[in-house]
Amino acid sequence: MGDGISMVYDKAQQSTTTEGQRLIDTLRYKEWLPSPGQVLLVSIRGIAPLGTNSFDDRAGTVYRDHKGELHVKLYDATNDPGDHWLNNPPKTGGTAVAQAGYYTGAMILGNHKGKPGLLNRGLTPITYNRYLSDGKGGWKINESNSANFIGLNIHRAGTASTQVDRWSAGCTVFARADDMDEVLNTCEGALDFCKGGTLYFSYAILEHNEVHGTYSYLS
Repeated sequence: MGDGISMVYDKAQQSTTTEGQRLIDTLRYKEWLPSPGQVLLVSIRGIAPLGTNSFDDRAGTVYRDHKGELHVKLYDATNDPGDHWLNNPPKTGGTAVAQAGYYTGAMILGNHKGKPGLLNRGLTPITYNRYLSDGKGGWKINESNSANFIGLNIHRAGTASTQVDRWSAGCTVFARADDMDEVLNTCEGALDFCKGGTLYFSYAILEHNEVHGTYSYLS
């Protein structure tokens, strides 16, 4: 049976059929599509360079129902730290930026700073690089290919935030709280895969060029 595409549109900035189809095609090529009853968490980096302090990436879910149909929901988000944390690194080695890749069972449901989110306390840590200023108005990798559980979570910003600022020190953050709630509702309604009574959700982080055919700043 072929993969059906049922696009569910973002309220503020519609996720076009073309965007959804390109995402599905990319996931199919990489053999990352979810099985029936499972939700795959996804994010797609924007083409803009690190340091825009904007919600210029896309993130959301790909859910395959028990008929085999795929449902895509994408929202405005950021995968990158805001200006505050880039300019004030929480660690001497720099500010963390997640690497693209597929992280099996990486995320579990939980609270991030007292509000519902998805936590990287699952089966796989997210790999990341740490960035510092290059002294020329840009950013350079200072530490690379680290893989441990440092709290690269998925959570909300404010009700309808327009700048990242302090909201992200490396987490994936949705600009609008309602969008995070929709992602959580999708996750809670899925079977996904369970181990020891805990639901685990895999997370795919994609570069812009992998989905749209142009190069992002990390390519």
